[in-house]
Amino acid sequence: MLGILLIYIIGRIFYDLADIFQKNKWFYTALGILSYYLGTIVVGLMMAIYFELYSDRSIDSVSDLTITFIAFPFGILTCYLFYSILKNIWTKEISDDKEDILDDDIRGII
Repeated sequence: MLGILLIYIIGRIFYDLADIFQKNKWFYTALGILSYYLGTIVVGLMMAIYFELYSDRSIDSVSDLTITFIAFPFGILTCYLFYSILKNIWTKEISDDKEDILDDDIRGII
């Protein structure tokens, strides 16, 4: 149940961001959710490789709950980084458009 709530919250945040910048809302909602899962999968794979190569324990001996608690912050961090990147790119596009409009006004005066 908490997983569904987390997916809803992440999706809503990315949906609102895409709505503000007038982008495809559902596409970026799906990308935001996928970024969370990508972050958790990458950390899970790194943990599995570490346990199999460098630890005397096997990844099978680690509980699923422990892996989930370790991977969760990295999934959230991946979402936050993706959100920040999108916001910065889209904000820059808007500011670039405003500079062009300002330059056009100045050219008309000169």
